[in-house]
Amino acid sequence: MNQSLSFNFSKRKLLKLILISTLINVIGYFGIQSDNSFFYVVGLLNLLIGSSCFLISVYQLLDLQPVMTLTNEGVYHKQITKVIIPWEAIFEAEVVQHKNQVLLSLTVKRNFDLKSNLRFLFKKTANFKQGEEKINMNITQLKVNRDSLTNFLIQKI
Repeated sequence: MNQSLSFNFSKRKLLKLILISTLINVIGYFGIQSDNSFFYVVGLLNLLIGSSCFLISVYQLLDLQPVMTLTNEGVYHKQITKVIIPWEAIFEAEVVQHKNQVLLSLTVKRNFDLKSNLRFLFKKTANFKQGEEKINMNITQLKVNRDSLTNFLIQKI
């Protein structure tokens, strides 16, 4: 029986981000029109931040590949892991609510080399310590059916 769950970014949240970044771009445009050098620099910064947010959100909106996939083999998150983390290497998996974030918390067995299988940016920004077996994947921005995810995790662990 070949079961898998795939999760993409929430289209509604991406459309909100596109709308907010467009508003930031408009504010930046009017800042550039000012004769005051302070408002000019702030306008340039607004355009830079707004344009980058706009481009990233449009890319993620048009990207059809799932961000996170749970299969019979294991767990794969395209922004966090380089390879599939196999179920044999996962000791515990649970969906956790931490403040305003929903996390998929995986506890990996010590014999699995987690550090070498994570992406560079995640290792640098996640305050990931050597020898730590726990990894938290933020799934807040993904369109996730928590009941089906929890049932799938119960079956696999």
